[in-house]
Amino acid sequence: MKDVRAFIDRVMAAERNTEGMDSRIARLEYELERFDETTDKLINERDITKAEANTAREAMDSLDAELEQVGDIANVSPRVSLIVDLATTKRNLFKQKLKANALVKRVDAIKRLDAEGGANDEILAELAAKEIELGQVRADIEGLKTKADRLEPMQPKVKSEIPEFLSPQDRADYVNQIVDDIFNQLTGRARQGMPSYDMVMTARGPLKERTFNIPDELIEDFLEQDIELIARRYARVMAADVEMTRMDKRLGGPGKPDLVGQVDRVRADYAQLRDNLNASDLDEPAKARARLELKKMEARDLEDLGSVRDILRGQYKMDSQHTNFARVMNLAQSFNFMRSLGGVLASSLADAVRPPMTHGMLRYMGEGIAPLVTNLKGVKLAVADAKLMGAVTERVLQSRLATMAELNDPYAQNSPFERFVANMANTFSKATLLPFWNDMHKSIASVLVQNRVLKNAMLDYDKLDSGEKKYMGFVGIDAHMAERIARQFDEFGDVTGNVHVPGIERWTDDGARRAFAAAVNKDVDGVIVTKGVADVPTFAHTPGGRALLQFRTFALASHQRVLMRGMQESQSRFFTGIVGMMAFGMAAYAFKQFESGREFTSNPGTWVAEGLERSGIFSIAFEINNTWEKLGGPGFFTLASLAGKTANPEADMKQPASRYANRDAFGALLGPSFQLGTDAAQLLGIPARATQGDVDLKPADINRATSMVPFYTLPYWRWFMEGGFGLQWNEGGFQGVEPALKQAVE
Repeated sequence: MKDVRAFIDRVMAAERNTEGMDSRIARLEYELERFDETTDKLINERDITKAEANTAREAMDSLDAELEQVGDIANVSPRVSLIVDLATTKRNLFKQKLKANALVKRVDAIKRLDAEGGANDEILAELAAKEIELGQVRADIEGLKTKADRLEPMQPKVKSEIPEFLSPQDRADYVNQIVDDIFNQLTGRARQGMPSYDMVMTARGPLKERTFNIPDELIEDFLEQDIELIARRYARVMAADVEMTRMDKRLGGPGKPDLVGQVDRVRADYAQLRDNLNASDLDEPAKARARLELKKMEARDLEDLGSVRDILRGQYKMDSQHTNFARVMNLAQSFNFMRSLGGVLASSLADAVRPPMTHGMLRYMGEGIAPLVTNLKGVKLAVADAKLMGAVTERVLQSRLATMAELNDPYAQNSPFERFVANMANTFSKATLLPFWNDMHKSIASVLVQNRVLKNAMLDYDKLDSGEKKYMGFVGIDAHMAERIARQFDEFGDVTGNVHVPGIERWTDDGARRAFAAAVNKDVDGVIVTKGVADVPTFAHTPGGRALLQFRTFALASHQRVLMRGMQESQSRFFTGIVGMMAFGMAAYAFKQFESGREFTSNPGTWVAEGLERSGIFSIAFEINNTWEKLGGPGFFTLASLAGKTANPEADMKQPASRYANRDAFGALLGPSFQLGTDAAQLLGIPARATQGDVDLKPADINRATSMVPFYTLPYWRWFMEGGFGLQWNEGGFQGVEPALKQAVE
């Protein structure tokens, strides 16, 4: 304790002497700047004159002297220690560069001598030794450079005096800045959306550049062995941070993934609005109301900005993401996925209509379908480029299916059992065959998008018609970027038949390549609806939100990417798309009824309602309607059935939506995870009743039990369980497992 107190006293004494420390730090920084200015001129020169060498030596001696003077406080003050560390690193870096320069001269001289035939064995041995030494010195130089680059942004700022003001306005600006800072601190704006301590995570995960200096065999049991999981995490962490860093820098910020610069911009904008309000002619009560509204708007905007930033970085509400409740909900969602989405391929038949709906039937047939017959080679080349851009990856990643079921959490820390369930879900994804369906239609969509963007880029941007200009703006390409893309395509691309092959891996303009890839991915994910971060509310990214909205967030994405986009584009394509998607929705309804052995409706109104509901165009409206009807209220299916009954008096009156046939009111309102809990509780009650002599099973118990079976809903398995595909119509034949069990309990 005595030693600890003595150490604390030394640090506090050094920190109390701030004025002396600041002046000495300033001198050290001055010497460091002089050293840099002197030595930077020499590090790349092969010939250094005697005068230059003396100047460098003087700078080095001066820096050494200053380092020796501040050495006493460097040991007790982290602030000074950082500067000393940087100064020492730069001094050593220059010494090593001088040494490398001398070694290069000697190696070159020996090589010339050897080329002339004048080198003996001793000289050649010296050459080998010098080359090894040169390699070691160069490695030291790289290490010192890395250390210096790391220390640069960590350098403390020297305390500055109050500046001399050039004018009264200058003084007023200075005072206003202080007032705004105090105001932000008192109102909680200073750290809006950030931790309350002075610590912001910037470099993290793979970007920390840390070396784990422990032999693998000592910690084998604790190391992750799944290379796919490691690759997903690396890509997810690095992609988010790299893109946000670039965006921050592009928007004038310091280039950091925490977006503090953009938060400051928003805060500065609201500060300007408050100044304008204070200078206005409004009376004081009106100003007070306006200030309150500005405060609410600022809080909402900053919260939204911080939430989206944290969601992209996988840090949204971290305190709730890895609780036991969250892990149980994740397991329940994976289980729901495996027991409910086996027929998702049939439900996705309407995807086939999306390319002609967004790009037009003529373009779809001429540039999407016809090349599959006449120019398959060109299509393959274009699709290969789309894969490089990440637009056609479903068979590998199953990302679209994962977003449907709320399973995409690369940051989850899982137990062996959770890993087992996750691997089962991954296998189930492939068993549904949806990844192959997705890749097929995303491939066609990618060819259409690439053709459209490249054709527009090769034309005069100002002469494009209004529809194509809107489209180029939608995918984020302006006239300047279109010109850059056109130059790259003209140099490296090719037109094979009517297919434009960009050859993107050879492009030399990184900005054009990134803009083109972003455009293709954005539109392809809109054509074949793939949910993004901005398609759902922030509540959907919490454990409870994911459970309540499982299988529903895709409806939110479809509303944004199908209905809202379609209403703003060609009206003829939109209404044609509604008819086409409704027809495929009817086909999906027919297939689902056929595979499960349920009867078809004879009501034409119900057919139309089923087609519209399964088309995915009016997804939010039908989610609300179906839940309301399941609770007992009249809705669209009721009206459709009545209309169909009017047209065909002998038609049935089946309702509500067949997609909600196996859900109870509780599950319709609160989601499949909560219905799973109620079903499990009812099934667990059967053994409890049996102990009291009540062994009476009901058909509803069979329904609950079969709904708990993973992989049960896969079409090529479901026919055996439910007697679908016409089996139940065979008189005296096999009726299926579930019908046989129901018949037995009845």
